[in-house]
Amino acid sequence: MQTGHEMPKTLTDVGRWKTRETHVPRISISNADGVSDNLIDGSSDKLVAPSPSFGTTSAHTDQSHDLQTRLHFARVSVGEKPGFIPNGKLNELVTEDVVTEILNRDPPGQTTDASTRHWRSYARKICSTTGDDRCTFRKIFATLVLIDKTADIVSFIDNDPPVDDSFLPLVGIPMPGTTQTGFLGLRNTPATPVPFLKSWPPVKCANFEQEQWAMVAPCFEKPRDRKVKFYDLHDKTILPWIWEDDVERRGGFSTVKHVKIDEQHHEFGDYPLGDGTFAVKCLDETASESVFRAEVATLERFTSEGRADREHTREHLVSLLVTFRQAGRYSLLFHWAPLDLIRLWNSPKSPNDANLTWFLGQCCGIARGVHQIHEYQSSSESEGTTTLRVNDRRYGRHTDIKPQNLLVFQKRDGSNDYGTIQLTDFGLCEFRGVNSRSNIPQAALLGGTPTYSPPEAYMPGAKISRSYDIWSLGCVFLEFISWYLGGQPDVDAFIQARLTAPDPDAFIHARLIPPVDGRVELDNFWEPHQPDIPGGIHNARVKKQVLDWIDQRLQHPRCTEPLQRFLRFIRDHMLVIETVTQGTDHPATRRAPSSYVHAELKSIYDSVTRTIPEHPRTTSWQPTLARISAESQGSNPQPWPGRGRKRELGSPDEG
Repeated sequence: MQTGHEMPKTLTDVGRWKTRETHVPRISISNADGVSDNLIDGSSDKLVAPSPSFGTTSAHTDQSHDLQTRLHFARVSVGEKPGFIPNGKLNELVTEDVVTEILNRDPPGQTTDASTRHWRSYARKICSTTGDDRCTFRKIFATLVLIDKTADIVSFIDNDPPVDDSFLPLVGIPMPGTTQTGFLGLRNTPATPVPFLKSWPPVKCANFEQEQWAMVAPCFEKPRDRKVKFYDLHDKTILPWIWEDDVERRGGFSTVKHVKIDEQHHEFGDYPLGDGTFAVKCLDETASESVFRAEVATLERFTSEGRADREHTREHLVSLLVTFRQAGRYSLLFHWAPLDLIRLWNSPKSPNDANLTWFLGQCCGIARGVHQIHEYQSSSESEGTTTLRVNDRRYGRHTDIKPQNLLVFQKRDGSNDYGTIQLTDFGLCEFRGVNSRSNIPQAALLGGTPTYSPPEAYMPGAKISRSYDIWSLGCVFLEFISWYLGGQPDVDAFIQARLTAPDPDAFIHARLIPPVDGRVELDNFWEPHQPDIPGGIHNARVKKQVLDWIDQRLQHPRCTEPLQRFLRFIRDHMLVIETVTQGTDHPATRRAPSSYVHAELKSIYDSVTRTIPEHPRTTSWQPTLARISAESQGSNPQPWPGRGRKRELGSPDEG
């Protein structure tokens, strides 16, 4: 079934991407003038159209064969795959004038006005556009041209009801006692031959069944009301790719390939980011429908396609465009990003002080995206039209924030910055209600990346909450600041500084990274620690190398006051080993909730983008953390106690 309909209600990859060479032959695109522009490796001989008989004197036959040739060379194919005819090219070739001339079978010089009017009426029906609520028969007519059965278009049109393009593809019905196509049926009655086609020879039925697939490549539609279209595609459906990269990226549960889609076969040409190409994520065959539905349900919450306020709501969360199933595998379509943060850091273009506004703006946007996941609001709530009850609110957790899951999209407006960064890979993301948003058993957590995971992810009996993401985000931000101040050499130096050889008897590390050649080195941000507090809590501490690195960055000559403030916030409120209260002498320590991370970064960003008054420390414009947070949420949150302040676990403001 070709048509799109609302989603069957996804999975994303864990760990670092790996690339492998997949030798996909280059594309061959031909023109419609009967001469191939760049037929590669003899691929044209695999696209066999019926041989035209050019010696005939019939004008309509000559015109039919001319169109047949043009349709043949209008096919677009990727490598050795079958080609499709783009909708735009089909509309260009199959016109009312051409169809009228082909159908008018009067001998040359004897064409009458009456016959012309008669066939012109059929040509109008064949070439009508799909937007005017009339049937169109252009694809059926083109298929009939390819198999030398153009006159039979009358039977398709005059049938009651008419069999128009929406009935494609027709179903091949085997001859009795064989597997060879002998008849053609409709999809809703696949075992019953179409009555007016019963007289066709089996070879013509087989030819039609084969040639029709070039006409029915899907056209991918935008989401409507954040409902992403799902296409259940036949195994023979030709995807509308006009280019496909020869490298596939392999993740934990899927492969991603880079493609370009014919512009007449998608509705995403107005996207302001990227180069107009796409990423197709193909889930492994082992991925179940429930896994697919779960990831899609998460991605649909944050898709910005089809929203009027797209640029201002989910700018830093990746949008799902379309999903489809073919040959038993589920696929998801996204805009293509040429870089993630790792590749950005490895690029030769080094940041400078002129990039500070961009850098802080992107970090603020990422924090906002995380907060949107943590406290998901429905579209009606976020637009202020509905007051959502507390018990109805959904609380999410990403669980795999890392540089590889932060994609960098170039802007199409010619901006000279590094682009827009979006958080992706929601395969481990989950949403819970207010009564279950915190204290998820550690054993229930799957995946995550050891480098950026907090201690509680590996502590037996520890509980997992949304603060898991705050630790991961703090780690990424610290590496990002290192790149901003010193480029890739500083990122590499920071990784080397964090590498430690753990105590082989420490149970915690045996679960992080399996030994390689009997040697284990970890580049995570924490280490085991036996606390002084009786009854030990979480048995971990931030690595001294990490704290020393922060102190060194604070002294960096390019580390201005906004960056110093950012670094201290990471150190004091994000990279925090969470504890429970152990009496008044040992108050609980907690990480900042996402609302306050975003609020603080917004305040830092505003401090470099607003005009600074003469006495900034005392002026009334300078917003407080609580006020900015209230503005960002549209409410008045309770003040966050912060690190080292007494707070019982399970308090309602962040879980």
